[in-house]
Amino acid sequence: MFNSVFNSPRPASPKSSLNSTFGGAATILRGTIDTGYYKQIIFPLLFSNRLCDIFDEETLIAVHESSGDQDFALFQANHRFQVPTESHWKEPRKVSSDVGGAIQQTPQAIQIANQAKPFGILGDAPWSYKHRLSGAMLRELLEHFSMKAFGAEISC
Repeated sequence: MFNSVFNSPRPASPKSSLNSTFGGAATILRGTIDTGYYKQIIFPLLFSNRLCDIFDEETLIAVHESSGDQDFALFQANHRFQVPTESHWKEPRKVSSDVGGAIQQTPQAIQIANQAKPFGILGDAPWSYKHRLSGAMLRELLEHFSMKAFGAEISC
């Protein structure tokens, strides 16, 4: 699995484990927002994570194919989607305050970097509703989704 190069101990995620991932995320959200809004929170996190994992895998492949040329590996032609460095999945995990704001910037920046692609899947969740989505809860969701790899090895 390519994620080991990126210092990620996350095992690959087979399709069968997606249900448990969704269930775990729903458990974290339970009682704070209406269940009808779960998808507004869960899917953007899943898709952002998946795009970043695929970007990382494509980067690793390009580094390998170019005998270690990091600059070559970041060329747009080596990636299906562009993920700005400051908007990578790992960035909101580093934030100590305004976790919702950091999460909101990730899908927005990814969508801006990929304007030629039809998006909308990254949604417009109310990440700044701190009375419903506390920083601790959002951090727990980030860590929950970070436990599994959602790269190209599975198909969502």
